[in-house]
Amino acid sequence: MPSIFYVSYVAMWVLLIAEGILLLLVYRHFGLAALGTAEGVERDGLAIGEVAPAIRGVTAQGVSIELVPQPGSLYLLMFVSPTCAPVL
Repeated sequence: MPSIFYVSYVAMWVLLIAEGILLLLVYRHFGLAALGTAEGVERDGLAIGEVAPAIRGVTAQGVSIELVPQPGSLYLLMFVSPTCAPVL
């Protein structure tokens, strides 16, 4: 096979890797622009080990509830709406 084939093959892979790196940089740029700072992209919310505050809410039936998290316990919260339908 001619050597031009090998040169074009290597050039293709170099361009593909460069394109991938540029795409990641674009995603990072828009993430920083949307959230303001690098810290906003990396972590937000409660600090690790900090106890969550009490959460108050209303069920679909209109009953008021309060969840007081206990240290060492795991919780899963789902925020849903009974009137929210999927978009088709």
